[in-house]
Amino acid sequence: MLIKVLLASTVLLLALARSAFAEPGVTPDTVTLMQIAGFSGQVASAVSEQNAAAVAYFEAINARGGVHGRRVVLRTADDHFEPPQTAKLAGGLIGTENEPFAYFLPRGTPNVEAMLKRTQPAGIPVVAQSGAQIFHHPVNSS
Repeated sequence: MLIKVLLASTVLLLALARSAFAEPGVTPDTVTLMQIAGFSGQVASAVSEQNAAAVAYFEAINARGGVHGRRVVLRTADDHFEPPQTAKLAGGLIGTENEPFAYFLPRGTPNVEAMLKRTQPAGIPVVAQSGAQIFHHPVNSS
């Protein structure tokens, strides 16, 4: 159920990008998301399952014409479940031609926190799941 909520949230976010030609990660044909997560290491199994579900869902969306005619592209990078690597990978894309429209499904509270330190100042959305209070109090809608 949680994955459905995250995917629905992402589709809503992508729908907001419909007229965003000047937005990083958005072209006339695609909207690019980036998943930086532990594809290897202690959370690899759960990350692989989440990624497979997301890929299947985005393939279904793309088969129906995408989001406002744009295909959803999900790129991935392995941070080995190491927060410094998460920050390095996320920060390394900011301001480049490979900057995504949004980051999607990072894994681990310290990793998401490290990512947010890089993405919030740049105004890049992060669609993540976490019950950690640091992400909810005060309310974090960025």
